[in-house]
Amino acid sequence: MSMRFRRRMREQQEEAAYVSTALLGKKRSPVGVVFLSFITLGFYFIYWHYKVNKEVAAYDIRIEVNPGVSAVAVSFGWLFLFVPSFVSVYNTAQRAQLMFEYNEPSIGVSGGYAAFLHALIGLGFPMLSLFYPAYLQGKLNRFWRLEAAKLGEIIEEERRAA
Repeated sequence: MSMRFRRRMREQQEEAAYVSTALLGKKRSPVGVVFLSFITLGFYFIYWHYKVNKEVAAYDIRIEVNPGVSAVAVSFGWLFLFVPSFVSVYNTAQRAQLMFEYNEPSIGVSGGYAAFLHALIGLGFPMLSLFYPAYLQGKLNRFWRLEAAKLGEIIEEERRAA
């Protein structure tokens, strides 16, 4: 094989690796999510909720979600006795669970448990409700780490084969 052909193949592999890793969600510190949500009086939580829904939908096209609607439900759910907020939190956790089942069944997340953690705000324990994003982000971090490792193995195999 010519040098130019090898260089072009390497460039294509690196480009494919970049495109593939771009679909992986962002690994965030669960404690950082809680801290930023607390410091910003919940605004970071709304942003985080939007981003998580967007990342799940981008990673797995079988999962349909409108991240904006989900964020609005979480932010203005208190106007309707928190029902839209609980439903949005429950559905977000269920979407993550669906993504896990499709790709990495060893990770589990419970929509009911997530909604319960979020419901603690309505019961007068606003600080405890911040455990929901920490819980879900921890599971997502584990999933993104495993998927990145799988992707790295595939890329390494392709490099060896080339």
